[in-house]
Amino acid sequence: MDAARPTIAASLTASGTAGILGCPLPKGASLSGRSHGAGGDDDHPTETYAVEAPAQEIVGFYEREMEQAGWHKTPVSSELLLYFVKEEETVGVLIDREGGFFTLMGS
Repeated sequence: MDAARPTIAASLTASGTAGILGCPLPKGASLSGRSHGAGGDDDHPTETYAVEAPAQEIVGFYEREMEQAGWHKTPVSSELLLYFVKEEETVGVLIDREGGFFTLMGS
């Protein structure tokens, strides 16, 4: 296990705060990095978070919380890369296989 990787904790709950495009964030998630495309802050924004949780708990959190927030999971989603759409916006959630980190990618 990587020394920089957060330790694993129990089931994730919503923090009441939001990441890019209003995506819900789990309690305990801390912003590790932020970037965007050449067109500025709204051009393909990306945020990476650290959270003390295994991959499957992060997946479960986003499947549950995004639906409650009005987002719909798309059929192109895979085990650790989830895609959600809401109106004209799309968000990808990339979960680290070993847990502890996830990235929100907007378009």
